[in-house]
Amino acid sequence: MVDESYILSVIQKHPSYMVSLKKAHKLLRMHYHGIGVNDYVSKITGLENSDQLRLREKYARSNKNLFSNLAAPIDKLFTAKGKNKNYQTSTSSQEKQLKDYIHSVDNGKSLEMWLKSYWKDKIAADPNGIFLIEVDNKGNPYPTYKSILSIRDYSQSGQSLDYIIFEPKKKVINGKEHDTVRVLDDDSDRLYIIGQNNIVLVEDDTYKNELKKVPGCIISAIEDTTSEYKKSSIDEEVELANEYLRDNSVKTIYKLTNGYPIFWMYYSQCPVCKGSKEHNGEPCKSCNGTGLALKKDVSEIVGIKPPESPEDITIAPDIAGYVSPPSENLEQMTGELSLLKDMMFFSHWGSTMESGDNQTATGRFIDVQPVYDRLNNYADCLEVIESILVDYIGAILLKKGYKGCSINYGRRYLVETPDQILDKYIKGIEKGINDTTLTYLLKQYYQTQFATDPMMYVYYEKLIDLEPWIHKKITDIPQNLQNSIDFKKKIYINEWANTLTINDIVMSDLKKLDKILTKYVEQKNIDNEPKEVQ
Repeated sequence: MVDESYILSVIQKHPSYMVSLKKAHKLLRMHYHGIGVNDYVSKITGLENSDQLRLREKYARSNKNLFSNLAAPIDKLFTAKGKNKNYQTSTSSQEKQLKDYIHSVDNGKSLEMWLKSYWKDKIAADPNGIFLIEVDNKGNPYPTYKSILSIRDYSQSGQSLDYIIFEPKKKVINGKEHDTVRVLDDDSDRLYIIGQNNIVLVEDDTYKNELKKVPGCIISAIEDTTSEYKKSSIDEEVELANEYLRDNSVKTIYKLTNGYPIFWMYYSQCPVCKGSKEHNGEPCKSCNGTGLALKKDVSEIVGIKPPESPEDITIAPDIAGYVSPPSENLEQMTGELSLLKDMMFFSHWGSTMESGDNQTATGRFIDVQPVYDRLNNYADCLEVIESILVDYIGAILLKKGYKGCSINYGRRYLVETPDQILDKYIKGIEKGINDTTLTYLLKQYYQTQFATDPMMYVYYEKLIDLEPWIHKKITDIPQNLQNSIDFKKKIYINEWANTLTINDIVMSDLKKLDKILTKYVEQKNIDNEPKEVQ
């Protein structure tokens, strides 16, 4: 139990390490979510004045789009094949109760989908924030996210927490508003009113902690070996992101200030005042007192005095035109930003993205193995966090009936595009690799092709398993096998499949489908036999 004198001291003086964690979070949040960009646009000493700085602050664009693209492959964790989650309970009915609860723990959303929404973002933007299991007034547990900005102090122990002291908040108690502080530790979850030099426990807002431990965990499981706290998943990319933000803001201002062509024209005399600037004793309204006939405001053009004699230099054959600023600098800036983006992708994933063959084609990683390695690290972290949260939910919901869990995310991420996998499959056939590997590649191709349509994947997977010599052409089947029933199946399988619906094939088991296919092929043989002449 946290000592009350310590709680008061923390309220009176913010712990320095928490100040540092919050400062780090604000920088990460700015890059990842685009919050507070102007606070991080600083003056480039010796190269810009205060007016130019204010322009960059006004028009600076955040890096959130960049990090949205950088983090996109993390979604593969939640669609990877091979996922396995087990829950140990005293009875099968309790297991079903727990599974059903976890599948709708957040207003109909599963715990996994809740983590997809929160963990993916917060492991980058708020690594030392916490996930806390709260309990509603009916005793039902549910997951919550607590920003590091909402925490005054805590003590980490690995991923677990010894105690949490939240930031003071205003609260009305017995009709009067007070400054209060919430404290959660192994003993209880309690509320204090903050006095001048003391804190007073609010008995009605104090609840015994039946778990005897804080039901929460630190969001990131990435150890920072230079401190006792956790690292952001984008820690290595922050310096590059700082440079990208600065360079992008400079490019934006350059584009705005140099993106408009300069209009020029020869001066001509105002037809109303004849160049005198006055008409009827007043400033000429036609030319605004300039004495010149201009279709544009004089401040928008560069005016040139017309030549008065044949010897005068003629600047242009026309009476007006535009001067366009050079585009080389803008192109160079764009190239530098593209290089920084590639450097961040390589820093994070160990590979860079290759553009598609056309504007609508999906880009792909040049080398996928480092990407799989990084995704494995993410999966390890996610498994730890979900296991901790399930343990707390299970213990609160089932009490002693909960015995533990095993959370394993799949590792077949399908990072490669369908075309990449199909190329590997075709090359595998050409090189004569074994049928087991070829079948794996072919199924992986369909898994990727139909990642969002599992029904179509099952359909093609069954056709793969039904077709004899799936990796051979009909012309490659040896002569001595061409009278076999398997050979006939290979010839007619596509024709047979078209006689059924997709649902017929998906919902039937392989043995039944094989019997139907065999019967179809045998009937084909009968139909093709020569008929006797009567």
